[in-house]
Amino acid sequence: MITTDELIKIIIENHPKIVECQLILNGAFATHFTSAIDKNRLIDEGIDGEKNRINKKDFLSKYRHANWLINQVV
Repeated sequence: MITTDELIKIIIENHPKIVECQLILNGAFATHFTSAIDKNRLIDEGIDGEKNRINKKDFLSKYRHANWLINQVV
Protein backbone atom coordinates (compact mmCIF):
# COMPACT_ATOMS: atom_id res chain seq x y z
CA MET A 1 0.00 0.00 0.00
CA ILE A 2 1.21 3.51 -0.78
CA THR A 3 0.03 7.02 0.04
CA THR A 4 -1.47 9.47 -2.43
CA ASP A 5 1.76 11.47 -2.39
CA GLU A 6 3.76 8.35 -3.30
CA LEU A 7 1.32 7.52 -6.11
CA ILE A 8 1.67 11.01 -7.57
CA LYS A 9 5.47 10.74 -7.47
CA ILE A 10 5.38 7.42 -9.35
CA ILE A 11 3.07 8.87 -12.00
CA ILE A 12 4.90 12.20 -12.43
CA GLU A 13 8.49 10.90 -12.23
CA ASN A 14 8.09 7.72 -14.31
CA HIS A 15 5.42 9.06 -16.66
CA PRO A 16 3.82 5.69 -17.45
CA LYS A 17 1.04 5.65 -20.00
CA ILE A 18 -1.42 4.61 -17.31
CA VAL A 19 -1.45 3.27 -13.73
CA GLU A 20 -4.30 0.97 -12.76
CA CYS A 21 -4.72 1.13 -9.01
CA GLN A 22 -7.14 0.52 -6.18
CA LEU A 23 -8.20 3.51 -4.13
CA ILE A 24 -8.65 2.51 -0.49
CA LEU A 25 -10.59 5.07 1.48
CA ASN A 26 -12.59 4.48 4.67
CA GLY A 27 -12.58 0.72 4.06
CA ALA A 28 -13.95 1.00 0.52
CA PHE A 29 -12.07 -0.04 -2.63
CA ALA A 30 -12.46 1.55 -6.08
CA THR A 31 -10.48 1.05 -9.27
CA HIS A 32 -8.84 4.13 -10.78
CA PHE A 33 -6.85 4.60 -13.98
CA THR A 34 -4.46 7.50 -13.56
CA SER A 35 -1.82 9.13 -15.76
CA ALA A 36 0.13 12.37 -16.05
CA ILE A 37 -0.53 15.15 -18.52
CA ASP A 38 2.59 16.99 -17.34
CA LYS A 39 4.42 17.61 -14.05
CA ASN A 40 1.46 19.43 -12.52
CA ARG A 41 -1.67 17.79 -13.96
CA LEU A 42 -3.14 14.31 -13.90
CA ILE A 43 -5.94 12.45 -15.62
CA ASP A 44 -7.94 10.35 -13.17
CA GLU A 45 -10.63 7.93 -14.33
CA GLY A 46 -12.71 6.29 -11.63
CA ILE A 47 -15.10 3.36 -11.75
CA ASP A 48 -17.80 5.60 -13.22
CA GLY A 49 -15.71 5.94 -16.42
CA GLU A 50 -15.51 9.72 -16.18
CA LYS A 51 -12.05 11.11 -16.98
CA ASN A 52 -11.12 14.10 -14.85
CA ARG A 53 -8.22 16.43 -15.43
CA ILE A 54 -6.96 17.55 -12.05
CA ASN A 55 -3.84 19.33 -10.85
CA LYS A 56 -1.66 17.32 -8.51
CA LYS A 57 -2.29 19.59 -5.50
CA ASP A 58 -6.06 19.15 -5.84
CA PHE A 59 -5.63 15.38 -6.32
CA LEU A 60 -3.51 15.20 -3.18
CA SER A 61 -6.06 17.25 -1.25
CA LYS A 62 -9.01 15.17 -2.51
CA TYR A 63 -7.34 11.87 -1.59
CA ARG A 64 -5.26 13.07 1.38
CA HIS A 65 -6.41 10.23 3.64
CA ALA A 66 -6.44 7.51 0.99
CA ASN A 67 -4.10 4.63 0.34
CA TRP A 68 -3.51 2.89 -2.97
CA LEU A 69 -2.60 -0.54 -4.30
CA ILE A 70 -1.03 -0.51 -7.75
CA ASN A 71 -2.43 -3.32 -9.90
CA GLN A 72 -0.67 -2.57 -13.16
CA VAL A 73 1.63 -0.01 -14.74
CA VAL A 74 1.52 0.30 -18.52
